[in-house]
Amino acid sequence: MGFILEMMQNISNVFGGLCGLVPQCRYIMIGLKIVVLLFLVGWVRNRLGSGLIATIVLLFVGYLILFPFWPIFGPLAIVYLAAMYGALGLIVTFIFAKSHLFPGAFAEADGMQDMQNVRPPGV
Repeated sequence: MGFILEMMQNISNVFGGLCGLVPQCRYIMIGLKIVVLLFLVGWVRNRLGSGLIATIVLLFVGYLILFPFWPIFGPLAIVYLAAMYGALGLIVTFIFAKSHLFPGAFAEADGMQDMQNVRPPGV
């Protein structure tokens, strides 16, 4: 467990060092925190609904992740979001572009038939 925390702290130090080079990095970090907050809102609402308990859990977890534990959970949440949306993009690409990528491979799955094998009745 200590190795993982040390690794996340090293990642945070790299991000912090990069933020020293870029003057607008404070605004970038605020934007990333807003993205993570929106992710947390969606995650809590999908699992707990939108009642009072869900709001309390959201406020508590949101405060912990966005302020005192941001150096640990911030990079982890950003990597998770990038991986999730990247994988989702690949899946959507294969769903909608599968006939262009692999012509003829999905003919039966799409409900199309090979017209060469269809004979008219009585022949």
